[in-house]
Amino acid sequence: MDFQYIKATFLFRDNFCQFNNPLWVIELKSNSAFFYDENNQIQIQKDNIFGFISEQYSAKSEAEKPYLVCFMAYSFASYLEPKIGDYRDSILDFPDLFLIAFKDCVSLEKSDLINYSSDEAYSSFGFQSLISDFDYKQLIEKTKNYITDGEIYEINLSRPFLIESEKKHFNSDFFFNLYKFNPAPYSAYLSLSSSLQLCSLSPECFLKKENNQISTYPIKGTRKRFADNLDLDLAQKKDLKNSIKEKAEHLMVVDIQRNDLGRICKPGSIQVKDLFSIHSLKNIYHMISEVSGEVRDNLDIFDILKAIFPSGSITGAPKVKTMEIIRELEPFPRGFYTGTLGFIKPNGDSIFSILIRTLGISENKILLNTGGGVVYDSEPDFEVAETYLKAQSFFNFLGINIRMSD
Repeated sequence: MDFQYIKATFLFRDNFCQFNNPLWVIELKSNSAFFYDENNQIQIQKDNIFGFISEQYSAKSEAEKPYLVCFMAYSFASYLEPKIGDYRDSILDFPDLFLIAFKDCVSLEKSDLINYSSDEAYSSFGFQSLISDFDYKQLIEKTKNYITDGEIYEINLSRPFLIESEKKHFNSDFFFNLYKFNPAPYSAYLSLSSSLQLCSLSPECFLKKENNQISTYPIKGTRKRFADNLDLDLAQKKDLKNSIKEKAEHLMVVDIQRNDLGRICKPGSIQVKDLFSIHSLKNIYHMISEVSGEVRDNLDIFDILKAIFPSGSITGAPKVKTMEIIRELEPFPRGFYTGTLGFIKPNGDSIFSILIRTLGISENKILLNTGGGVVYDSEPDFEVAETYLKAQSFFNFLGINIRMSD
């Protein structure tokens, strides 16, 4: 493993930072787990991967602990919940888990990003939707049958777009230009090798842990913004805020998050704050709530991740059953999409995003997945349009002109 290419940058609201100089890496891929440092490669038991991490990390004093950056693909859920059993080969060759110990963490100034400029040009992109609009509508109808039969209440369905470029290497300049074009509150860049990167403009925080307090911020509910028409823009915001359908879907996800936090929080400590609040991004309005609680004693961040990953906002209700249906219906494995990426400070405080609105890059191939929640009265045409809405800023940045197919 070539450590020179392993880097991470996080532009998380109040945490703008960059990580350099990796000390060691743990990688889980194709059912095998390995520990790497500059001199060694050691195979470790995949069933005890978090125990091994704790041995490397928890025994040290806070002053001796490195920063940890952790990427968990959606595919990692197969190791936590065997019922989903999604061991299909991903479209791009990302690992299931990639955890890096970094020696250095450097704070970044927002002003540096505002003034950032690069002459990098992005062109000659080929594009294809790996699931046609027609086929995606068929998947929506199939999921509605499960809802009608009472097996599930809501499910998050997704589709992949594959983009190809003449360019074969995308460094952090690409990410900074992308962020400047369309900033998002939980943006991040991870370089795993010379040819494998994640560029994320995520709007959603999976979890935030400070001392013994933990919060999660589920998103469910989206409307397009209109920068050139203030009246229409405000009407969209009002429509989302007052939508009974969107609130019903959102409340289901909030309940999933309450249930998940109940696994690791002290009884009676879980609260819901800012229910149905509307957040404004550059091109989209989102409905977001905060679910928080007090973590039980003697649980570390790895116990928490094992208990609540993946987020219910990108699976559905009930959680495990919807994951089984996702495995059955989605023709391509999600891979990195709807996984999580974040960092752990030496004192144990942590923050993780959900990998939505994220580009996975492997040499000259770029993968972008989008999706949305489906309930019994979802309209397939609306759901298809929402997948394009969530991808639009990426297409605009890359100079890709698209139109919905029949």
